[in-house]
Parts: sequence; structure tokens; C-alpha cells
Amino acid sequence: MSYATTVYEPAEGCHIYQRPDPLMHNDPCVVCGEFPWNAPHALVEVHIPNIPDEDAVYRMDVSDSHGRDWATNGLRWRSQNDAARWARDLSLRWFAVTDMRIVRCADEEVMEVIL
Repeated sequence: MSYATTVYEPAEGCHIYQRPDPLMHNDPCVVCGEFPWNAPHALVEVHIPNIPDEDAVYRMDVSDSHGRDWATNGLRWRSQNDAARWARDLSLRWFAVTDMRIVRCADEEVMEVIL
């Protein structure tokens, strides 16, 4: 089977937002002092087709029936964070979805419920 993934990298001249405290989400970045939504933290979405099976660690499942049935696609991610970021972005575009979750592919364990 062939999988694809999407990763998020800092845009040219930018860096990943770093929290001063893991529990605080909107404090100024410890690197530049800017808030997380400001330009120094811009990310670029990079689609990578045909990733190796060993890198297909996490997937996103969606339900439109309050969790009675789940569906997924061929997108897989190396990190739970990348899968969650994709799911949150998708939740802003899809309106019929009632539930979203991140699943570890190797053992089908639900790692995080997004919506």
C-alpha cells in the first residue's frame, strides 16, 4: 500500500513558535518575543507522496455519526503532532464531521480525540 503525508516546516526566514511554559498556548515566543500567530511563525505545508510504511505511524479518522462509524484516507504522519495539526485544520473546513481522532497505525490505539 502507498501512503502520503503532509509536514509543516517554517517558511523562509521563520521559526517554530516556542512556548515559555508548556501549559500556556498564547504567550510570546521565547525565541523572538512575538505572539504565535504573528509572521515569524509562518509555516509551509509540504505534501510528500509515497512515504515508506515505517514512517506511516499515525492516521486521522473522522466520523459523521457521533463515533458509530469511522473513515480514514491514505494520509499518514510520522508524528502525532502533525496528524493533530492536519485534523484541526480539516475541522475548520468540514461541517458534517461530528468526531475526529488520531490513531496509531501499528496497534490501532486511539491517541488523541480532536473533536
